[in-house]
Amino acid sequence: HILACQDNSATSPAYGAINDLWGSPTWVVPGEMAVAILALSRSVYGAQARRACDYLVRIQNADGSWCNQYGGTIATDSAKYTRHTVEVAIALAKVGGYAPALARARDWLLNLQDPAVKHGDDDGLVAGGYDGAGTVQEDRWTSDNAWAVLAFDLAGATAARDRVVQGINARLVSGDHWVQKTDKNGVTSEGTFGWINFAPAFAALARLGVTYPAGLAAGVRAR
Repeated sequence: HILACQDNSATSPAYGAINDLWGSPTWVVPGEMAVAILALSRSVYGAQARRACDYLVRIQNADGSWCNQYGGTIATDSAKYTRHTVEVAIALAKVGGYAPALARARDWLLNLQDPAVKHGDDDGLVAGGYDGAGTVQEDRWTSDNAWAVLAFDLAGATAARDRVVQGINARLVSGDHWVQKTDKNGVTSEGTFGWINFAPAFAALARLGVTYPAGLAAGVRAR
């Protein structure tokens, strides 16, 4: 299914793009492409994974980010949410050979980490990105920050990684799980309870210093 969704026309500007469904690349979502790249890279389809990475590097914004959605190589949703850039950074690092693009993505993420965005207190967490008008989205999502730990680690930005870990441990724990997000003032929200409340464990972040809440496993089973 993933291969059937990939643009395999070598003459197409979107060569290598993985659409969200079969057909022409009209619904390309970078973060979702990143997950598909990781799946391909762990199989015999390494060439297709690299082709997809090459496409993402071609459409990377000058500031190091990726927009939310593309039709071919044109952004159809110009917002720049953190998850799309942080997930692509992980995929590029895992496939390897994309140091310049990875460095640009790292720097964009660093600019979303307090105090660089100069909003709220210095909690070490990464903000949610920018909307289509360029306004910073100040909420810090647990899922974004879980992936940021991995991306910073893979990019060699260990100080930034450790600051995010400290922020997760200090600000995002709630009972036997994590909150969905916290705002710039440290006000947390459980949100609609789901996988985000367990994202640091899904990413196996204990090895990088994230402390799992007491009762986490029982909490997952109970829900």
